[in-house]
Amino acid sequence: MNSLFGEDIQKEAELILEEIKEEVVGKTKSAIAAHKKVFENKEGEVREKLSEEAQKNGDRLAYRGYHGLECPACNSTATVFGEPYGKQNIENNEDEIIVRQSILPTKFNCSACELKLTGYSSLKAANLANHYTRKNTYTPEEYYDLIHPDDEDTITERFNEMNPPDDWGWNNE
Repeated sequence: MNSLFGEDIQKEAELILEEIKEEVVGKTKSAIAAHKKVFENKEGEVREKLSEEAQKNGDRLAYRGYHGLECPACNSTATVFGEPYGKQNIENNEDEIIVRQSILPTKFNCSACELKLTGYSSLKAANLANHYTRKNTYTPEEYYDLIHPDDEDTITERFNEMNPPDDWGWNNE
């Protein structure tokens, strides 16, 4: 930035970014503290039940692209979801194809204490911003979208999807 705008603009930009960072850190820590206090004020049985339900929810969501981790407010199982970045790592095995993709987390949700954080900067302030890897396993037929030659119904269906109906008309003039 210094070479593009000069040293004065660089210093000003760094000050603005630092203020924004402090604001995000403050809001995030306040939200965590507030949810922690509310969760701790609930009865023990209620906290246990909420934590158990959060564990089940985390296990279920793990198969839908979410990543499980510990909530900073209530220590229950919570989930993060994010955006893919970088190249996919594709591994071809004899009976399966494994696709791994790095994910940068952008959303956090704890169903036990209802803490929600949005944005990478908020997750970073809460020490929840570590990237994770999403793994999908496919059969070769699924991955390459292959159709068995004897499956006439699927072949006909795909053919009809590719060819428009006769009443569309063509403008070849």
